[in-house]
Amino acid sequence: MVIISANSMIMESSRAWLDKVIAGGGSVITIDSTVQVPGAIDLAAEELADVLRAAVVPDLKISPPTSDIGFVHRRGQDSDVYVLINTGPTSRTFGIVPRTPLGNYEQWDAMSGRAVRAGAAREVIELMLHPYEATVILLSEADLSESEHQIWCSDSDKSVSLSGPWQVAFGDEPVRPVELPHIWEDEPGRQHYSGAATYTTSIDLDDVDGRVWIDLGDCEVLDGGSAERGLVGPSYRVVVRGPVGEVAQVRVNDIDCGLAWAPPYRVEITDALRSGTNEIEIVVYNTAANALAVDDHITRLARASEARYGRRFRMQDLDQAMATVRSGLLQVPTLQ
Repeated sequence: MVIISANSMIMESSRAWLDKVIAGGGSVITIDSTVQVPGAIDLAAEELADVLRAAVVPDLKISPPTSDIGFVHRRGQDSDVYVLINTGPTSRTFGIVPRTPLGNYEQWDAMSGRAVRAGAAREVIELMLHPYEATVILLSEADLSESEHQIWCSDSDKSVSLSGPWQVAFGDEPVRPVELPHIWEDEPGRQHYSGAATYTTSIDLDDVDGRVWIDLGDCEVLDGGSAERGLVGPSYRVVVRGPVGEVAQVRVNDIDCGLAWAPPYRVEITDALRSGTNEIEIVVYNTAANALAVDDHITRLARASEARYGRRFRMQDLDQAMATVRSGLLQVPTLQ
């Protein structure tokens, strides 16, 4: 496609080249030009965007269209790589059609780099991304066998709620029964606790068939948008609350299975499970926000630094540190 903008003269050699472009199946568009090119499309400037959208195949077609899904494309010698990101606070299910002749694809977990699915890229590739989740699509002519990979999907008919009974222990404190959801800040004297708590329960399984995850729950969408109070210039804030406040370490039968700290909040536990009774332990860690909210030393240190070096930064509003904090196990986990 050749675009000629606001032109009043075309040399004969250029006109001959444009004739060859049109004869070869190409398109020539003139924008607000006074010269005439036989076979060219004459447009006003405001019409160009619509024509280009109709004429040019997108690098990656996303359906249904949504502004929350962004992507980055890199092309190698014999492959194409797309990194897709859900930049919004809700889960998105969509299909993609890459602009490539390559016939096969492989989907990679962006956190671990592990291949989770493979197949033919000649049709729509269906994807589901949790809030702020990313995935990688590799396209190649290599024969990637779909049987070598399995992709996680939630099957509500096979999910098992870990309804307990649950117990919890804070640090060196004794173990005691607890009901989920459990919010630390709701307990007397626990509002400004920063540290860890260990939740334990057990479940009996007849057998273990296929891959199994602990799913800690979905994110809750918060009000307030992405603007951060008091900041000058562009800013961004995640507007979801996870099912854990803030990080969960999962152990099954004394085997470390992994951490969950971002959507999707799930950890695979297949290799740790056994027939019979399984002991499940979830250690939840919150942030230092709780303790810092009542730490006068921070304010004194900031004042001393400003007196000595001048004002180099704006101190955070520590009185607001607890406004949105929720620590603990905030939903009932399930086995998937």
